[in-house]
Amino acid sequence: MNEAIYHVLARFRATLDAGPDRMILRYVDKNMAPHERSWARLLGEAASSAKQLADSGVKRGDILPVMRPMGIELIRDFLGAILLGAVPCVLAPPNRKMSHDVFLRKLLGMIGAKDLRACVIDESLGDFFAEHLARAHPGFRALTPASGSTEDPTSWLARDVEPDDLAFMQHSSGTSGIPKAVEISHLKICAHADAYRDALGVQSDDRIASWLPLYHDMGMVACLWCGLLWDIPASHMSNFDWSLKPGRFLEEITRFKATLTWMPNFAFAYMAKNIPESQLAGIDLSSVRAWVNCSEPVLQSSFDAFINRFSPLGVRKESLSASYAMAENVFAVSQSKRCPLTFNADRTALEQQGVVRPAKPGSSSKTFVSSGRVVKGTEVRIVHRDNGKPLGDNSVGEIALRGSLALSRYHGNEEATAQAIRDGWYHTGDLGFTLDGELFVIGRVKDLIICGGRNVDPTEMEMLANGIEGVIPGRVCCLGVENDEIGTQDIHLVVETHTPREQHQAIVDALKAAVARETDFRIRQVWCVPHGWLIKSSSGKIARKESGEKLRTWITDLRMQFP
Repeated sequence: MNEAIYHVLARFRATLDAGPDRMILRYVDKNMAPHERSWARLLGEAASSAKQLADSGVKRGDILPVMRPMGIELIRDFLGAILLGAVPCVLAPPNRKMSHDVFLRKLLGMIGAKDLRACVIDESLGDFFAEHLARAHPGFRALTPASGSTEDPTSWLARDVEPDDLAFMQHSSGTSGIPKAVEISHLKICAHADAYRDALGVQSDDRIASWLPLYHDMGMVACLWCGLLWDIPASHMSNFDWSLKPGRFLEEITRFKATLTWMPNFAFAYMAKNIPESQLAGIDLSSVRAWVNCSEPVLQSSFDAFINRFSPLGVRKESLSASYAMAENVFAVSQSKRCPLTFNADRTALEQQGVVRPAKPGSSSKTFVSSGRVVKGTEVRIVHRDNGKPLGDNSVGEIALRGSLALSRYHGNEEATAQAIRDGWYHTGDLGFTLDGELFVIGRVKDLIICGGRNVDPTEMEMLANGIEGVIPGRVCCLGVENDEIGTQDIHLVVETHTPREQHQAIVDALKAAVARETDFRIRQVWCVPHGWLIKSSSGKIARKESGEKLRTWITDLRMQFP
């Protein structure tokens, strides 16, 4: 390996020299107006940001949170920090409804008090937080580099960099607590781009389209970094704009002629169900050769819904693919080829013995979708979730990984590092199995519900809930609640809905009937709650731990009021 090319500044220099006027980045605002940047302009604006940060006292090696809304300025300041040699990490911008104390506690939990000296924040929020943070954390500075200027990036790109120097930090999804900071070196981000390019079969004429936030590894690495390091253009839009009108994303794919895009599983079903026909006039999706389903267990029903709705607009079955990814491996652990493999497993063997066997005709079964083969530089094995011993093919256990891309430590969190890395293997906390070289991801170890000695996959219950009339898709959470009287867990489902209270019983009845029809389990309680009741992580996923704690507190309060 020629480590001379394994830092991003050398790669930026090479692409800039090869074609400074080539468009590399595009941001589409809420009015669908495109804002494009060539290599020369993007790096020139980043160099201007680097100079302003340096003039403000930011030094090489400083940890620098970047909290700006999605847009050119966010990407400019992130890259500017890298040119300077600081270590940026993109975090979700605070909202004005959040208390100052809660925000500071969360920020310190992610960054660490000793490393928090400054942050980049949008000017609309700077005054709101700067004074409070400076008072609560002496020496802290909120910075907002000015827009509109460029600098010659040559000297910044010529800076000495070692491959093992940190390039940036990416936070884990944080579905079960405060997100942990993953340190990513220049070597790792470059090596990942090379390995993933080969796994995905990237071509020189590919184009990326994304609505994913950069504080999530799928948006940051797959859609921003891979675009830059593969030297292919990428178009970005705000996840808030996508959620308000998801048809905008299909419109941008059509006019940008995007070929690659990544989305979490829920988005496939959500778009199929919620984009009205009025938003589909003139849409042509035939340019996309890879719709990559990632970040959650892949459900065949989501793919089916997506194909059924959008095949008339050019979506082909062979363009569907899946990836298993996480910040702790930079991003990709595995990647499927076109149209991922599926496996129809016997439900009884799965739930009672933890093994996957082909279902016999007429027997109760469950279909799993492969996340493909492991990418170069990464090794995966399935281990027993209690004792950590390796398991063979067809056995369900915790997914563990190691390799050149894998987590070496969480920044400033030795306890979490020691819990996650054992005997050189990173234990992901995800459940899965391998079959003929393919990796199948089926859920989370801690999410697993044990009901009457049988394993319950909460994602299956949530999939059924998402299909019930009146339930807001993607705003559901299946939880296990201890029942001391019978000594096991009960299955509870929390579903958000806009419907009036008098219609809640119809939702409850329909959901219980669907679960009884599709599974052998019984739902103890369905809770219909207003939109926004469930707690989400910074990555937009339902935060199971916090939502579960909220539900259990609520149940306790009800029992005290109505013993």
